Amino acid sequence: MKSFTQLTAFVLSIAFVAAVAPTSSATAEPVAEPRVVTVLLYADWCASCKIVDPALKEAAAGFTDGRVAFATVDMTTDETKAATLAALDKLGVRAIVEPEAVKTGKALIIDTATGEIKARLTKADTAQQMAARIKSVLDS
Repeated sequence: MKSFTQLTAFVLSIAFVAAVAPTSSATAEPVAEPRVVTVLLYADWCASCKIVDPALKEAAAGFTDGRVAFATVDMTTDETKAATLAALDKLGVRAIVEPEAVKTGKALIIDTATGEIKARLTKADTAQQMAARIKSVLDS
């Protein structure tokens, strides 16, 4: 069962890489790289993650133009963590996220132009607050 879980995590991380390549729905042509990447540090056993995850998904619904990419680092096991961190190479943010990937239950908002973490989202933030913080990074 453990190897099935590891294989599933690996397959999901590969699917994640394919899913985050932003495209224009009208032309199916790739659009510009995302201006902001929001990365959730998640684990199945993390109670805070179960609060942050749905709120972040709700916030993400307002960003459909490809300027914001959303990703999750699955920190449930060392194998899932390694696989999903490797997937972040495609977005060019692995080196930024990896030092932060020691604690779950938060999301990082990364400005891809500067390579800086502009904000951290936690269970204390509502979906509306998360969306506003992401928008403020986009507008800066």
